[in-house]
Amino acid sequence: MYRWVKNLLVIAGIIAVSATSCYAQLSWKKSRYFQNWGGLNDNVASTEIADNEATDIQNVVFDTGGSIKKRYGYDTIPWASKVSTGTTVCVNGVSYYKQKDGDKYLVAVINSDTTLKFYYLPYQSGGDVSGPWIDVTSGAVTSFSNNYLPTFASCSDSLIIAVPTTLNKKPYVFTGGTIGYMDSDSDTPSCTIVCYHKNHLFTNDAANTSRIWFSALGITYDFSAIDFIDVGSDDSTKITAIVSAFEGLYIFKEKSIWRLSGYDRDSWQLTKMVDIGTPCPQSVTVADNVIYFFTSQGDIVAYNGGYDIRYISAKIGNTMDEVNYTRLPYILATTMPDKSGDVYFAFTDHTSSTNDRILVYDTTYDAWIKFSGLNANSMCTAPDGNNIDHLYFGDYSGYVHRYPSSEYNDGNILTSPIVSFYQTKWFNYPEIDRQKYLRVLKTYVLSETTSNTYLTVNMRSDYETGGDTDNILLTKVGALWDSAVWDMDIFGGQTLIINRKEVDKGKEMFQLKFGNSKNSQGFTLLGFETFVESGDAT
Repeated sequence: MYRWVKNLLVIAGIIAVSATSCYAQLSWKKSRYFQNWGGLNDNVASTEIADNEATDIQNVVFDTGGSIKKRYGYDTIPWASKVSTGTTVCVNGVSYYKQKDGDKYLVAVINSDTTLKFYYLPYQSGGDVSGPWIDVTSGAVTSFSNNYLPTFASCSDSLIIAVPTTLNKKPYVFTGGTIGYMDSDSDTPSCTIVCYHKNHLFTNDAANTSRIWFSALGITYDFSAIDFIDVGSDDSTKITAIVSAFEGLYIFKEKSIWRLSGYDRDSWQLTKMVDIGTPCPQSVTVADNVIYFFTSQGDIVAYNGGYDIRYISAKIGNTMDEVNYTRLPYILATTMPDKSGDVYFAFTDHTSSTNDRILVYDTTYDAWIKFSGLNANSMCTAPDGNNIDHLYFGDYSGYVHRYPSSEYNDGNILTSPIVSFYQTKWFNYPEIDRQKYLRVLKTYVLSETTSNTYLTVNMRSDYETGGDTDNILLTKVGALWDSAVWDMDIFGGQTLIINRKEVDKGKEMFQLKFGNSKNSQGFTLLGFETFVESGDAT
């Protein structure tokens, strides 16, 4: 909160300082654009969106003061190590697991040459994960597919894993170093979904797709042949997700959501809540007392657990149209509690057959951002060695990665540049009823330490395809003409650079695009000012 207030004060200071620049002798309209945290809006005309919204945005984040920063990259963990040694390897699931004695693990479900395998990676005492990955596979299952995505539930000092297969298997159980099969109780159901709630293990039923089962109170491995509940069995849809939230168990079907209240077999009460559902268990996540999920119709919804829902993807309709709807069942979702509660959705672009895009919903600013370069077939949130939550994701090549790193490039095996940009609306200044000319652009950006780092600004007018380009050097030292040194304590040693560019473009509307696509180069854009001349000047 303290840093957020300081950054707002800095932005206010910038505006106040810039206001002292006098262009009164010219008929120029000065407009200031700071706090550009509105996010992507591609659902309405590019001239009609809010001034702080973007027509396109990729691989940036909003910091606590609303500045636009290039996102950091990710590292492969452990260092540049594939999970399995198979020829064709895919990470179908990854989960964090902590035992009562404090031991911590990352657990991965792997498709290795079409065979189901289980691996784990331990955390060192008081430290980070340490490799290599350890194979604990028991009872190999073949004919395994990249689309068989597991669910996980931590309970009774164990990690329960339900894995969809063609064999309709009972759950697996990982207990820290070993993995077994929950087959000691003949009543344990074969399932593809598990969830721990009110000291019961809940599962779906692989054979009866409208039925859930629950274990004995406090005894994860004890099921009874009569301890099941049928959920909307006459609606011809299947159970797709089970989530514990708001003191209730929320049972998602393809076209409805049901709530199970109570705490044991004698008090359970089932209520149908809303007529909207989800296609898969991995698309549902909880952040800041809100359930977020992808619907079966390809919308994204925020749900408070009652009878009302909010469609939060309305502003990004064109982006949602790019989703490969045949792969809705394989959409992933997770949340970052230590990153302002942001929600991450991994989906497949309409031109692809694997998850190659991520939509980030910034819950602080109610804003959307697109990520590329993170190709996730599985995701979870887990701590690093300093107990700070990160996004861990498994890819289609057998690697598990951790985001964010501290570098501006993706990966530490073969590093890839991060193509990052923020594109504004088309500013048309309707209050100026004559021709207009963008004379000057002033850009407020923070310095970077990597040599020869630039922020590229593309300036276009009247829907031209090319435009003019300005490369702002971000490694300036000292006070230069029309540049200033700002409070170095607030920005952690970074210098404020005010770049002035004479543009001279007209005649009706203008658009700006800020970006950088170089390895190891970042940027922080605080805001910008435009100076537009009205009249028939040339």
